[in-house]
Amino acid sequence: MANRLKGEVAVDVGDGEGRKTLIFRLGINELIGLQDALGMKDDDERFLATIDRPGSLKRLRAFAKAALLHHQPDTTDDQAGDVVTQLGIPKLRKIIDEAVSWAMPDKSDTPSGVTKGKGAAASPGALPS
Repeated sequence: MANRLKGEVAVDVGDGEGRKTLIFRLGINELIGLQDALGMKDDDERFLATIDRPGSLKRLRAFAKAALLHHQPDTTDDQAGDVVTQLGIPKLRKIIDEAVSWAMPDKSDTPSGVTKGKGAAASPGALPS
């Protein structure tokens, strides 16, 4: 089961008996691994811009693979590419954006009247429909 507070998003892929649920996760550890894999180890600004605009299909596939590895650790490049093909680029972009927003919520968006500090749950906002 996906835990949104850990940056996880569950997505069903396939049809019929081949249907399965994949869990995408882009927490800080996955993002650092992806940053290293893309050769941007010391360029945080460029990497953060790449999250919004991967710039190539190869990078988009790398994002998909990085997001899948936590819960599906044996995911290969080819399998990640198949997932991109099954979902389509627009849907995958939404999944990536959602996973990143849940993993790194904007804590300044805390609604008024909500307890801040120890024990308070961070949220990126309303659940997407």
